Amino acid sequence: MKSDSVMKKKQPNTFHVTNIGVTDIGKKRSSNEDFIYFKKKEKEYINKKESLMLVADGMGGHERGAEASKTIIKVIRKHISSPKLLFNKSKKNITHKTLPEEINNFYSLVINGVGKANEILYKRNQQYKLKRYMGSTIVGLILFKNHALWFHVGDSRLYRYRNSTLELMTTDHSAYEKWLQEGKKGKEPKKNIITKAIGPYENIKPDITWDTLKENDIYMLCSDGLTNMISNNEIENILKSDKDITCAVKKLLNSSNAAGGKDNISIILCKVQKS
Repeated sequence: MKSDSVMKKKQPNTFHVTNIGVTDIGKKRSSNEDFIYFKKKEKEYINKKESLMLVADGMGGHERGAEASKTIIKVIRKHISSPKLLFNKSKKNITHKTLPEEINNFYSLVINGVGKANEILYKRNQQYKLKRYMGSTIVGLILFKNHALWFHVGDSRLYRYRNSTLELMTTDHSAYEKWLQEGKKGKEPKKNIITKAIGPYENIKPDITWDTLKENDIYMLCSDGLTNMISNNEIENILKSDKDITCAVKKLLNSSNAAGGKDNISIILCKVQKS
């Protein structure tokens, strides 16, 4: 006997994300050399299409720094957003043994995208014969289905706020970080000296990491204009006190400027929720 009701198949848990970001000149700089990218949507579903966020902190002075960060964002965004076209043209189709299958393709896209951006800027540096090379940091986050994959070059950072605790998920490519890791031997270097960047060197490879998503995770991408002004504890307290990421990003920016705003400030917040 057939039942009058039709049983629906149980759908697997899927996530959607909400993103908000800001980039600001700060209080001391004459121009903004940072550049950011994200899709501003109330709900961006990631079961069929990835969500991509990028923060780049340019260097090289005024227009050159801005040119570098904008170029990097444009090139990496194109590589990740147009994978079918680029996989056909790509010389390197790279996989990573430990990555889940559903995000393994992004590993190759990131490697090739960062490599292409570096190639373009390196050639410009040679062509222009600049005394001060232009370049940029990059930090990127890709969310797809149940996973997060992030990558970085330089000292732009990615944090994750989970279960009321803020955790730094990247390690700065900086002279200061190296000094810390080597037991603080010798003179303390300035915090703004980076040891890896896109543009000044002929070859560069990003650090790439991944994790499984959990409901209510908040990811934060930022330039050092934020983290050199306010501490991790201050960032954590702002995220604890304000569950609305739109309000939280405003408070983070205002706190950084109130502390001196010595550099350009860029922040992207991304909240993960079950659909």
